[in-house]
Amino acid sequence: MPVSGQTIDITTLPPITISSTNPTACNFDMTLTANASGGNTSVGGNISYNWTSSNQSTSSITVEAQDNPTHQMTYVVTASDGCSRDTSINVVVTINPKPIANIVGFNTIGCEDLLVNFAAGNPGAGINNPTYEWNFGDNSTDGFGSTINHTYTNNAFANCFI
Repeated sequence: MPVSGQTIDITTLPPITISSTNPTACNFDMTLTANASGGNTSVGGNISYNWTSSNQSTSSITVEAQDNPTHQMTYVVTASDGCSRDTSINVVVTINPKPIANIVGFNTIGCEDLLVNFAAGNPGAGINNPTYEWNFGDNSTDGFGSTINHTYTNNAFANCFI
C-alpha cells in the first residue's frame, strides 16, 4: 500500500509585547497610547487593540481623567493578532487632586495706599509644592508666592483671587 505524506510548516512567532506610559494628569481629557509589536507582525500581520474600560479598539484612546478617592484610574489594554497569545497591560493614570484655594487678608480696611498682607492656606491633602499666582483685582501686576503684600492706591473695593 502506498503511503503518502504532507509536510506541514509551522512558524513559531515571537510573543506579542506591549508597552505604554503611566501618565499623571489633572482633571481633563487626555490621550493614552499603547504600542505592541511581535506576534504575526513579523510575517506581515496586524495587531488589534482592545481597551476594556472604554471598549475602543485603536492603539490610542481619549479618556477624561476625573479625580476620585484613590487619585488613580486604571485602563486595561489587550493586544491580539489572532495567532499568538493575547497580551494585556494595565495603564494607570495618576490624577493630581484639585487644590482648595484658601486666602486670608490682613489689614484689609483703611485709607488709600493701604498695605494688605495676603497668605494662602493649605491647598489640601496630596498637593505637594504648590505654586501661587495672585490677582489683586485692581489691574495691577499679578504676584507670586504663598504669602505676599500688596498696596492698594485707589479708594475702591477690590476682589483678590488666587
